Amino acid sequence: MVLLMKQINLLLGFQRTKTVANGMGLSTGHVHRIHLPGLDGHCDWRDYANRKEYEKASKQKLKGNITSSLLGLQQLKYLDLSCNDFGGIEVPKSIGSLKILRYLNLSNSYFGGNIPSQVGNLTKLHVLCLGNFRNTFDESTTMMNIRWLSSLGMLHHLDKSGVDLSKVVDWLQVINTLPSLVELHMSSCQLSNIHLHVPSLNLTSLSLLDLSLNSFDSSMPKWIFSITSMVSLDLSGCLFNGIIHGSEYSFRNLTSLEFLHVNGNNFINSPLVLKDMSRINLISLDIGVAGHLPNQLGKLSNLVQLRLSENYINGIIPNSIGQLSFLRTLDLSVNQICGSIPYSIGRLSLLEVLDLRLNQLNGSLHDWIGRLSSLNKLYLSHNQLDGPLPDSIGQLSKLVNLDLSFNLLTGVVTETHFANLASLNSLEVKSNNLTLRLQVAKWIPCFHLQRFSVSSLVLGPHFPLWLQSQKDLTYLDISNTKISSTMPDSFMRFFPNLYYLNMSRNHIQGTFTLLGVPSVQIIDLSFNEFRGKLPSFAFGMFPILLDLSSNSFVGSLDNLLCSNGVSEARVLDLGNNNLSGVIPECWDAWPSLILDLAHNNLFGNIPRCFNNFSVLSVMETNSIIKYSFYAIYDDWSSFASESLVTKGREDTYGTILGLVMLLDLSSNNFSGHIPNELMALKKLKFFNLSRNQLTGWIPEKIGDMKTLESLDLSQNKLSGELPMSLAKLNSLSSFNVSYNNLIGKIPTSTQIQSLNESSFFGNKLCGAPLTKTDGCVQVEERANTRQDQKEDDDEDWGFTISILLGFVTGFWIILAPLIVSNSWRIANFRLFIKVRYVVSYVICIGIV
Repeated sequence: MVLLMKQINLLLGFQRTKTVANGMGLSTGHVHRIHLPGLDGHCDWRDYANRKEYEKASKQKLKGNITSSLLGLQQLKYLDLSCNDFGGIEVPKSIGSLKILRYLNLSNSYFGGNIPSQVGNLTKLHVLCLGNFRNTFDESTTMMNIRWLSSLGMLHHLDKSGVDLSKVVDWLQVINTLPSLVELHMSSCQLSNIHLHVPSLNLTSLSLLDLSLNSFDSSMPKWIFSITSMVSLDLSGCLFNGIIHGSEYSFRNLTSLEFLHVNGNNFINSPLVLKDMSRINLISLDIGVAGHLPNQLGKLSNLVQLRLSENYINGIIPNSIGQLSFLRTLDLSVNQICGSIPYSIGRLSLLEVLDLRLNQLNGSLHDWIGRLSSLNKLYLSHNQLDGPLPDSIGQLSKLVNLDLSFNLLTGVVTETHFANLASLNSLEVKSNNLTLRLQVAKWIPCFHLQRFSVSSLVLGPHFPLWLQSQKDLTYLDISNTKISSTMPDSFMRFFPNLYYLNMSRNHIQGTFTLLGVPSVQIIDLSFNEFRGKLPSFAFGMFPILLDLSSNSFVGSLDNLLCSNGVSEARVLDLGNNNLSGVIPECWDAWPSLILDLAHNNLFGNIPRCFNNFSVLSVMETNSIIKYSFYAIYDDWSSFASESLVTKGREDTYGTILGLVMLLDLSSNNFSGHIPNELMALKKLKFFNLSRNQLTGWIPEKIGDMKTLESLDLSQNKLSGELPMSLAKLNSLSSFNVSYNNLIGKIPTSTQIQSLNESSFFGNKLCGAPLTKTDGCVQVEERANTRQDQKEDDDEDWGFTISILLGFVTGFWIILAPLIVSNSWRIANFRLFIKVRYVVSYVICIGIV
């Protein structure tokens, strides 16, 4: 903010100085141009290699208010303040006083409120960019009226993307009054009326139209096919339907069209639509289609980009694809394409991106893949490809991203497969049947990875020390890779930028420290043989997800839970270790989603402070979950996964992990009552206190935990009756209170009566779902007798308390005055002497 004011004031001062100089016969120096975009104009996070680079660049954004000094620059023609962060302030109305302004770009700068109609005073504007003001998807700037746009008759470029125009019914009529318009961007404007009955437009100069991500849900309007000057058309995600081929209203009429993006629509006979495209000199095509890909696809000879992802394409990839000799991007991902990858793709020597993931492709990869010398990104994951990895893949010297995960690849991978991959940044080959067998003991790769994900690839038995050369790693997954040796103590010091670490399901030995890794957010070391005390974390280092379960960690929880930074944690799994002691008192405010301390040797009372777990007790958690399990990854699309025991079985939770609310303290030696404070955890879904030494009654308010899906209190020493409030738990699908000292009738509800009767064994309970109901009345009578006895006890206690109160009251009535008044004490003493004399006299007479 201060920087912006200083820069504008400096420019204003410069202008005034030069104007004075002009009076002395020197040249004028009016300021015509202010170019201060944030992020160097790269507003989209996808323009950056990872989140860290984007956040670093974001620190350079201008913030605060726009100084009034700006109005002094009356000769200003160009103003660019895009990609900054103005904190939701309104666009100043006074901006309309810059009458000769020709270029105004305020897009992606987080302005709020309404766009002032005074912008319509800038009648000389050629470029107006007011799009994507907000940084979040759930907020937008709203406009009720855009008729002031009609006064901008010289406008060439208009961008209002992301502005809520749902209340504007005449948007097309207003746009039609701008005869000089060349580019129109109105993506995500919440438009719903496409004005089907307008036959044509006056926009004879329009070359770019972007109406994407508006839900029109209608047929294609005829006026679109009348704009013959159109070069680029983006109607993706508009839910258009109907037939758009074989008539006067089809894309083949747009003879100037080069860029066509119409994915996310429902066109009928879509293969025929692709045939129509062969009559246009398209450069980029992104369209929603279904069925088989036609052979005519090869006639789109000028194509540079072909994106047909997330459609309903089946059948095989036609061999004619190899005729697209200018193709740089081929994206057929997320379809049902089957068969093998055609050899003809090997002829696409200019191809930079090949994305065929999430299909049903089979067969082997062959040496043709090495001929794709320009290849930058290769995505073949989630298919059924088999056979060995061809050696020629190591010749792709420009390859940056390689993903072959979730296939059926087999065989041995050696240094040859990476011989010339010096540009490789991301390597993912997890969930195949491959073995890495190095021929050079001290191999140092030529690449420098940021992402390495090879789960289920055989790396072991020795720990892969060559990884220490990959100092740029942010994501490391070597889980289930058959490593059985000791991890070097200093290993983690080599990765200062690491965000994600997964070494689970190996047999790795040694201790674990995190010295020098302040950025790690996800740690999974489960199912290994780590030993020693739990690690401690320096301030701000505690990860969002920490899984140390199924190891041999010993000692207390103090080291870990009393670490600084623990307040940001969301998942903590320490189950199946040898931990002992009590839960430390320092741990009283942790916003956990998942806490698993099961199968240890912990003892003492369950802390009452667990009700301070804010995420589990507050109903609104979506924003926290989104941050915790989405925004922390460098590729912006990965999710953590976790194996948890819920509903009596072990399940792995991936993309929905942020929705799992679990508290598991089972199989320890906790004693005492179940704290009533735990009933405040209203978002809890999985609650397990089984196999402990808990006593007392089940809290009556357990029915307040209405989101519970699984509740296990079995194998404790709980007594009393089951709370009637259990009938309120409408989401309950797993319930177990077996082997306690419970009595009485089981509460009635649809969920409880549908459970297995084994969930109630080992108690003195009766009623459905138990099949044996004999003795239920006796149990009820015994329960009533216990209640009567409790009432009698209450009466006895009442009588006793009354006597005590009477005694204390009488005692203080006599004693208090003696303490307070000296004369009362003397009178009382004299009375006592007289009484004593009389008593003595009576006794003496009696003796005589």
